[in-house]
Amino acid sequence: MVLDRPGLPPLNGVMITPDPVAAPGKSRYRRGTETRERIVMAALPAFGLKGFQAVSTREIALAAGVNLPAIQYYFGNKQGLYQACAGHIVARYRTATLPVSIAAQAAWTRGAGPALCRQHLREVLLTLARFLMDSDESLGWSLFIQRELADPGAAFDILFEQLWQPGVELVGQLIAATRGLDTCNATERLEAVHMISGLTAFASGRAAIDRLLAPSVAPDALTEALCRLVERQIAGVVPISG
Repeated sequence: MVLDRPGLPPLNGVMITPDPVAAPGKSRYRRGTETRERIVMAALPAFGLKGFQAVSTREIALAAGVNLPAIQYYFGNKQGLYQACAGHIVARYRTATLPVSIAAQAAWTRGAGPALCRQHLREVLLTLARFLMDSDESLGWSLFIQRELADPGAAFDILFEQLWQPGVELVGQLIAATRGLDTCNATERLEAVHMISGLTAFASGRAAIDRLLAPSVAPDALTEALCRLVERQIAGVVPISG
């Protein structure tokens, strides 16, 4: 979940918004954008599964169907590509969650009451749950993010400043607001981390979860089952008053 507006300037040299659509007639530009995207899409699962050091640019180029100099042309080097992968993750989270995040932040900022903030908390977390569970890319993202959490590297600052920190802060603020507090403290932030990380764990462990729950929960019903679990978690952390 991110609160920043689309179109931000590059962070550490990496533009975190998707490339713009080329104007009519600019087929060369469009091809370049598509090639860059194809490289990122090949690199993300490779980095996620093996880590930065274990993946070669030659391996990524082969998976993307491009020649090796294309990586240098678009990204400079392997670290530039790694940071671009982080930027891609942030951009996709932004696309999926920005509308509900902006609405929730606006409600909290103007001093909305506990009931409304609780509703926004629900919408934010359910949007995140559906996004993670329904995206074919989420496994690669989750593994990539987990590696950066466990062993901070070249993408840590991008993910922390543009994804983790604003997401945890927003959820923490909403939890605090539902309790009638003016601001969140370490307790609400810790609860926010717990709720968000629980959702990302479902994405990275999807294969094992499907197997554990079969046949009682069909894979295509897992998203809604997770959403019901989120509802119960919210009720446990911030019960409806009155």
